[in-house]
Amino acid sequence: MRAIVVDESHAREVRFGALYCLLVHLNRQERTAAYAELVRSAEAEFGLEPYFDTFRALVAYGRGIGGQPELLRVAIDFARRAAADLPGHVGIQHQVAMFAVDYLELEGAKATTGLLEEADRTISLVLSSPQGRRAHYFETRSRVSALQGEYGSARVAIAEAIAAEPDDDPDVYRRLARYQATRVRIDLLEERARTHAQQESFRQELDRFRTQQVELLGLLAAVVAFVASAASIAAQSAKAADGARLMCAMAGAVILVFTTFAYTNASPPWARVIPPALLGAALLLVSVLVGG
Repeated sequence: MRAIVVDESHAREVRFGALYCLLVHLNRQERTAAYAELVRSAEAEFGLEPYFDTFRALVAYGRGIGGQPELLRVAIDFARRAAADLPGHVGIQHQVAMFAVDYLELEGAKATTGLLEEADRTISLVLSSPQGRRAHYFETRSRVSALQGEYGSARVAIAEAIAAEPDDDPDVYRRLARYQATRVRIDLLEERARTHAQQESFRQELDRFRTQQVELLGLLAAVVAFVASAASIAAQSAKAADGARLMCAMAGAVILVFTTFAYTNASPPWARVIPPALLGAALLLVSVLVGG
């Protein structure tokens, strides 16, 4: 095959076809270095072919998948260009979605939501095509759904990928192992999301508790100042009855304030709120009636 690529006695279309077949073979074997070298050597002659951008995309992808997100973005851009030059080619459209998913999984929360939406639209378009019912397309669908937090849909899609994988494919076992790894990843993502939600709930509860403590301290400070002022005024009253009425009103007001605070922040049953509320109101009423 390589001999056909370099043999100029063959028609250009034949040589490009041989190049394509050879690159597909290298890609399946995951020989990224040999793939990149062959693309580099063929670029001068075949670089203007519309399909050549898919080769460039896979070169950047092979270098970026090891942990270089900027190269994955380059791969996405090449794949987009190829998809624009060859509209309706589901394999190239799937390439855009797959590269986007790899980038999003690598970058996590730092990635933009717009790219996830693009991946979702693209893989949906691929699967709606008559040529789009391929196993690894379903796997990409499951990965997109998992990133969207739709774990049930992700499990359905990966099950379809496993069921759609042809038994006579020479790479069947390698692909099935990858699909099982994707299934495990879905479970891990769901568990991580559940744990994060619980942690967020605990954090919000702790924030509410801290706020309540600050409010309670402020209320206590106000009550202490009120009690001190009322006691001072009662002590200076000319008549003992006036001082007693003031202390009675103070006690009723304090009881009502704490009852209202408890109901607002803790929401206890009415059966626990009504007795102290009635007591506070009664003390206030007594202080007014006695004064009258």
